[in-house]
Amino acid sequence: MGSICRWREESGSATAELVIATPLLLLLILAIVQFALWEHATHVAQAVAQQGLAVVTRSVGWY
Repeated sequence: MGSICRWREESGSATAELVIATPLLLLLILAIVQFALWEHATHVAQAVAQQGLAVVTRSVGWY
């Protein structure tokens, strides 16, 4: 009979854990995506700067 009372006390624990875990998991996923976008933007900006420098040095004649 003790196990029935315990089951009633823990009946909503899975829902409570899911309510807490789901937003944390989504926050983690969004943080990873944001970091990947930031890294990609940094790479693109560096590549554009290198290409711009190459164009300027060719047009000015600095080899």
